[in-house]
Amino acid sequence: MSTGCFTAAQRISCHTMNADLFKPAPERGGPQQTSAPAKNSRNKHDQPKPELAQVVTDLKTGRSYIKGKLLGKGGFARCYEMTDLSNNKMYAVKVIPQSRVSKPHQRDKITNEIELHRTLSHKHVVKFSHYFEDQENIYIFLELCSRKSLAHIWKARHTLTEPEVRYYLRQIISGLKYLHSRGILHRDLKLGGSGVNVLCSVTT
Repeated sequence: MSTGCFTAAQRISCHTMNADLFKPAPERGGPQQTSAPAKNSRNKHDQPKPELAQVVTDLKTGRSYIKGKLLGKGGFARCYEMTDLSNNKMYAVKVIPQSRVSKPHQRDKITNEIELHRTLSHKHVVKFSHYFEDQENIYIFLELCSRKSLAHIWKARHTLTEPEVRYYLRQIISGLKYLHSRGILHRDLKLGGSGVNVLCSVTT
């Protein structure tokens, strides 16, 4: 998940997260060995990220939202299912830590994405709802795609028929043509739902 799915053409970089390494526990009954405590070699970027609160509140509107399951994650953001406690409406919410947009050019990318997305209206483009931020995060509320993603279909079936491919591609191309007609490029098109902003209706 990048900081800007909709943008003008430019060079982009990938962000990876180093996995933590753990030493195996000593075998039971084995000789006890004492050693000097290991130095903590982690820097501040390797420290565990704080967990998102179960309930977040927009202080301007007073609306509260309860966090649901994790839908996807990337180098800059995580996407959660969230429910508005006032009306039980569900959203896909992109949560971006403030620490990830501390530099002006990073903040500009988020602002640009929000301003672009809120102007879009097409049946094959995920709808933007609203956003707010607090001291910890920026919360971008999007239409929740309850029928899951093409990645789920591929994982379950490992194949698609030619008519199905035509059916899905027609919808994807329709959404992309709409974006291109507005001078917008989509930089993160893939099967998984966490980075896709082009909607397909799923056959049943």
